[in-house]
Amino acid sequence: MSEGEKKKFKFNWKEYAKTWGSYTPPAHPAESDIRVIEVWVKKFIDENGKSPTVMILGVTPEFRDLFSQYNCPVTLVDITPEMKMAMDTLLKESLNKAEVFVEVDWLLLDQKLEKNSFDLAIGDCVTNNIDYRNRDRFLEGIESVLKPGGYFISRNYLALEKKMTLEEILHQYDDQDEANYTVMWCDFLFNLTWNEETRTIDNQKIAELTKDAGPQYAKLLENYFKAFPPFEKIWTMPSVEEQNEEYKRFFEIEKIVHNDDYAYAEICPIYFLKKNP
Repeated sequence: MSEGEKKKFKFNWKEYAKTWGSYTPPAHPAESDIRVIEVWVKKFIDENGKSPTVMILGVTPEFRDLFSQYNCPVTLVDITPEMKMAMDTLLKESLNKAEVFVEVDWLLLDQKLEKNSFDLAIGDCVTNNIDYRNRDRFLEGIESVLKPGGYFISRNYLALEKKMTLEEILHQYDDQDEANYTVMWCDFLFNLTWNEETRTIDNQKIAELTKDAGPQYAKLLENYFKAFPPFEKIWTMPSVEEQNEEYKRFFEIEKIVHNDDYAYAEICPIYFLKKNP
């Protein structure tokens, strides 16, 4: 998270932890995503005889649990200590004793952390949180703190090729007794708010774009907005071609893994990006 984002991000961390705990994929990594990353961790340990040194962009509890199991030295980097307090309450593993937290703007990683110091940098949709004008700076910082041959593993949100209308989205929920509001949030966000000109999605637009839904959906939307109150947040969301070209400027794309066991998994690939030796 950058300093600019921090100014917008004011919250009660206990309430946020409770809310986050109710979310499902694709709002956070699925178990299948973690298993894909675990394969990389095991391979590294087998080849090097030790656990990788890891930088986690943010404080994603699913990542922290995984690296705790393998006794990895972990550095968490984020601008909001309160977010760590919130995510600490969601850890399934005991708190990793080899884990440290560094309060730092993601655009200043190479000024705060030692160069060539991590085997792995990892983040969940972190690139989507960076404005296009700052993305080169962000990726340069990650590349700088990785050891030669180190990896940046990142799950990303990518733009849908075919988007649903409001009517098509709501029609999906006609016969559902209980809606998954995380998926509904992504339905609205990914399909309705994507701006072709700016290549972004805008959370605050959801209320406006759903106001003309028929009265039969009033209760559904009321429950949705209780689960996902409107808040000011814009994410970058390029096409797969645009994202690939951007990453290629800084890393070798070793592989891209797509899972298929949760909603929108097809546009949430996991990139395995290798720093050039």
